[in-house]
Amino acid sequence: MNEVSAANPRNLWIARIALIAAVLPLVVGLVYYIIAVYRAVTFPFELDYGEGIVWQQMRDIVAGHGYGQIARFPGLVFHYPPVYHLLTAGLSNLSGSDPLFTGRLLSAGSTLGAGAVIALIIARITQSDGGGRGSWFCGLIGGLSVLSMVPVLNWSLFMRVDMVGFLFSFAGLYFGLCALTRPKLVHLAALCFVVAVYTKQTNVAAPIAVFATLLFLRPRTALAGIATGAVAGFGALAFLVWQTNGGFLRHIVLYNINRIEVSRLLQIFPAFGQHGLYFGVAALGFLHRMRRRLPDYRDCKGFFAVRDQFAGNTSDAQYLMLFGYFIFASLVLLTIAKSGASYNYFIEWMYVLSVFVGLAMRDAGLLAFGGIKTAVPIRQAVLLPLAVAVQAYLLPDVPEGTWYMEPARIVELRRLSAMVRTADKPVISDDMVMLLRSGKSVLFEPAIFAELASDGVWDERPFIAKIRHRDFAFFITNKDRGDPLYDSRYNPKVAEAIAAVYPKIRIIADLTVHFPADKPQP
Repeated sequence: MNEVSAANPRNLWIARIALIAAVLPLVVGLVYYIIAVYRAVTFPFELDYGEGIVWQQMRDIVAGHGYGQIARFPGLVFHYPPVYHLLTAGLSNLSGSDPLFTGRLLSAGSTLGAGAVIALIIARITQSDGGGRGSWFCGLIGGLSVLSMVPVLNWSLFMRVDMVGFLFSFAGLYFGLCALTRPKLVHLAALCFVVAVYTKQTNVAAPIAVFATLLFLRPRTALAGIATGAVAGFGALAFLVWQTNGGFLRHIVLYNINRIEVSRLLQIFPAFGQHGLYFGVAALGFLHRMRRRLPDYRDCKGFFAVRDQFAGNTSDAQYLMLFGYFIFASLVLLTIAKSGASYNYFIEWMYVLSVFVGLAMRDAGLLAFGGIKTAVPIRQAVLLPLAVAVQAYLLPDVPEGTWYMEPARIVELRRLSAMVRTADKPVISDDMVMLLRSGKSVLFEPAIFAELASDGVWDERPFIAKIRHRDFAFFITNKDRGDPLYDSRYNPKVAEAIAAVYPKIRIIADLTVHFPADKPQP
């Protein structure tokens, strides 16, 4: 049997059972996620390398000396625009809570918020595509599927800028979809995109997709939104450049550099394979809809006829916008070839995937909730929801970073924190949260300065001289010389100086602590 019909009540219950089977592991995943959020926000130490530098950047921006000179020591590179930093600082001050707690909670809350927006997008599009009462069930599946995707599950617990940026990107996408029928909402879309870009400057896929689609279908609406975005975006840029004496552009454009390692593109294949059933569900759902809609376009002659056909069908226009977003997000994904890029580069890709997963549930929702009386393909009504259930079950419920929070390791981290707190000189640490938690400041971020020195943008000789003069109490690193991670953060001459002057090594909480030769170890 290739099709099932709603005329048979048994088929209705088969479809409902299939949808419930898809929802159940996703709801369990939501429960596990909330538990993971609680554990993360109450954990006082580092979960990710970048958290400490974001925290220090927040402090400097609020103090009014962000995006400053890096020629002198100390000097910090500011990788991102200031939206996330200002939001975290503001919420922390209002609530009186710890900045690390606030930053992680903001990331997790933004992730849940993005899932809710994705559910709204799916429900809206499915409703306009004849989805009937099953539309919200489709949205529920798509929105919850976000939390089962590995890059989202892991990264969303960190004090990092990404999740807030993607929340505003998808809010902009939602208003952009709405602007197809309510043109004035394009201004809200544009403002959301400006905030997204000023959270993380690479958040360009969504605005390109939205305004490219609107230029094709609704040129006047597109130009109005572009004008709003340009005024807000360039206004914010002018303000930041003025406030930082040009430092904002220097940091974002000139200092924020990375070497290209083409081999890093190979990371795409394991990520694709790990979420293979989701990709299969999304592809089958999309291809089935194309096959259903193509007959209406066969008689279209020329560009304008195709445009008018899209413009006359809101559902088709919305799918076109989403497909464009997936294409541009895939292009942005290629920037994972930069050294230092992590699995956060997959998050936007996965978010768009979750939208198509939810949309693929349309026929199952129609059949399950009595929206149709005709036959639908069985793979759409039953097999695709079951594939979602299997994929959600196979993917992990617990973030990879859980082991960082083991009680025995916390004891060691507190001991190391006491050593940092009582040090009579500055400490250089890969674990920069450790410095801030111990009452110190981050004076040097190893990874970015290794990049800048390799490209000749920063002179590392004064820093090496400080090492040889023993200006630092000790160094805390991940691993040691010869390990790829260590070697990517400490260029050969810097590593040589550390090995010569700080030769005594002790492993504490899986971190390598380098002490000077003439100082007894604590």
